[in-house]
Amino acid sequence: MYYEENKKSERKVLFLDFDGIRDAENRENDTTKDILKKIIYESSGFRHELEVVFCSSFRGISDIEKLKDIFSINHFAKGAEILPKSDGESTADAIEKYLSSDEDLQKYLVVSSEKLLSRFFGHFVHISDGILTEKLIPKIRRSFYYGFWWERDWYLEREPKDDGFKNVIFLDIDGVLNNEDENTDKGEYIIEEYVANLAELVTSCKAEIVLTSSWRAGLSNWIYDNCKEDKYNFNRYKMFSDLFQKYDLNVAGATPSLSSGAKGRPFEVRAWLCERMGVEHFVILDDDDFWQWDWLSPFFVCTKDKIENQKLGAYGTKLFAKSKRGFTRDKLEKALAILKAEK
Repeated sequence: MYYEENKKSERKVLFLDFDGIRDAENRENDTTKDILKKIIYESSGFRHELEVVFCSSFRGISDIEKLKDIFSINHFAKGAEILPKSDGESTADAIEKYLSSDEDLQKYLVVSSEKLLSRFFGHFVHISDGILTEKLIPKIRRSFYYGFWWERDWYLEREPKDDGFKNVIFLDIDGVLNNEDENTDKGEYIIEEYVANLAELVTSCKAEIVLTSSWRAGLSNWIYDNCKEDKYNFNRYKMFSDLFQKYDLNVAGATPSLSSGAKGRPFEVRAWLCERMGVEHFVILDDDDFWQWDWLSPFFVCTKDKIENQKLGAYGTKLFAKSKRGFTRDKLEKALAILKAEK
């Protein structure tokens, strides 16, 4: 599948720190154990790739085989070990020493009741007040599955939203629903064939459309200004609206306008996703491959294809690169594979 072809192969390591977790030492209460077991099970992504490093003792048990048995490591993870720690050495220092021995390790997460964000920024989940709840599970699972996104403090200030989104299509318009310059110069701002392919993707995957395009602000102005013909590129927005109505398509939302430059659009996609832990699958349709998609690359379908166009130059025949853009059938097949991929 497309996802498998683009999937990175780094180790996945979960550092579990039991110190400060309430009831971790209580043998009468299995709630903590059950939640931790779910964390390991769901973080493995059902692919048995996760490695677990126990950073402190659980219920006083220091035998790795007993811990593996309690948390079903052999069933849901690749392996387990106990973090080597010198006398007087802090857990954070021991983890950093562990990481220094594998400098290429990128997919790791530290779960602790200690406030270690500054030490493991982007790879840390805090157990507030030492109370382990199932609300942490989606956050941990998504960090491993979609990547470690917490690049700016902005993420830490957001409250989660539950608006029912499960499968999402992040949609650019220019270069996706048209061939950009070649068509738009003729007034063909939207190509019906590409809208039909989008409708098939939406229907097949029961997906919602979230706009990433620079059109999102103009469309909003056009709609809220009662669609006046002399404002906001009336023809292009009307063509978009008419074809979406014809194929019974709706725009469910738009990414926030937060940044610009090579990381702009990917950052906005991550920001939108960060607030919605319920999203299970998503695909990004965009013609621009200069963005630094980073962890989002496995979920990205580039709708631009480079073709060669021969022209006679001053010193003989030369090859000039030319691009064709649009959400064609082959791009549809890639998008379907991503949205239907098993987690």
